[in-house]
Amino acid sequence: MRVRSQIGPSGQIIAYRNAIGTIWLGRVAAVDESSGRIDLSRNTPSNGSVRMSDVVGRVVLTTR
Repeated sequence: MRVRSQIGPSGQIIAYRNAIGTIWLGRVAAVDESSGRIDLSRNTPSNGSVRMSDVVGRVVLTTR
């Protein structure tokens, strides 16, 4: 999958489309290529996972 080449190690921030079509952000906890899912670590007690096809892109944060 093309998305896997863009998703790096744990800790990277990604934008993904949730079940109702809204774009959310999440921190990558792990990537499981065999199932095509990305495990997320979020600020809420319920961490989740998303399909690689739901990933919109990476998020780059910069500061000055």
